[in-house]
Amino acid sequence: MQTHLNRAAASVGAQAIQLDDDALISAADGRALAGGISAMTEWRWRRAGLLPEPIHIRGRNYYRRNEFMRALRNLGTSAAE
Repeated sequence: MQTHLNRAAASVGAQAIQLDDDALISAADGRALAGGISAMTEWRWRRAGLLPEPIHIRGRNYYRRNEFMRALRNLGTSAAE
């Protein structure tokens, strides 16, 4: 799990594209932003309270970009400790 946390923290620091804070990103895009984690790891992180709960639209999961990025930054902060 530590490797995933390190990759997630690194990918947040590498993001240069600024998008609308209220934009929705798909769960797959969120997993890619988090360092390429699996759907199972995403579920485990949500269950542990490390990621926000997704919004369900037509059977698919989406995250508010700003909430998801904030969660990843918090993961990076806790991984560095």
